[in-house]
Amino acid sequence: MAYFPCIRFNVMVATIPDAISLLLFDEQNVPIECLIDAVLVIVGPLTPFAERVYQRRLSKAERCEVRHLGNSTFEVSDYDQNFILDYSTKDCSCGKWRKSGIQCRHAIATAHKNNIDVSHSMCDILYYVDAFRCTYHSGVINPTPPPADWEMPDNWMVVLPPPEH
Repeated sequence: MAYFPCIRFNVMVATIPDAISLLLFDEQNVPIECLIDAVLVIVGPLTPFAERVYQRRLSKAERCEVRHLGNSTFEVSDYDQNFILDYSTKDCSCGKWRKSGIQCRHAIATAHKNNIDVSHSMCDILYYVDAFRCTYHSGVINPTPPPADWEMPDNWMVVLPPPEH
C-alpha cells in the first residue's frame, strides 16, 4: 500500500478496480473502459458516488436548525444533538465532512439557510469528474488483450508450484 498522509476513514481499498467500483456502484460487472466512459458522460461536477452521498445528505439537511456563532462558525441542531461547524477549516463535530471529504448534512443545511453558495464546491477534489478523468483516462490504464493476442517469447519456460508435502 502506498504512503497516504491524509485521513482516509470512509473509503479504503487496495486496488484501482476496487476504487472505481466504489465510485460507480451502479455500473458493476463491466470492463474498465465502460466505467471510464460512464464517468465521462456525467453532466454534473461530481462522480456518481459523490453525487448520491451529497443528495442523500441534502435531503437530511432540511430538518437541521442553524445558529451563527461568529465568523465562519455555526451551531447546528440535528434532532436532540448539537454540532459545531467551521467552514474555514471544513470541519464539523459530527466528523463526516472531514472523514469522507463530502459535506455533511450540517454543512449543507448551514449553506442553504445562510444563502451561502457552496453546493459541490466544498467537496474534496478527488470526487470531481475532472480529477477522475485526469487520473484514469490519461492513457496509463491499458486493457489486457485476449490471450490469443499475447506475445510469447521463443525461450519461455513453465514454472510449476512446489510439490505438496
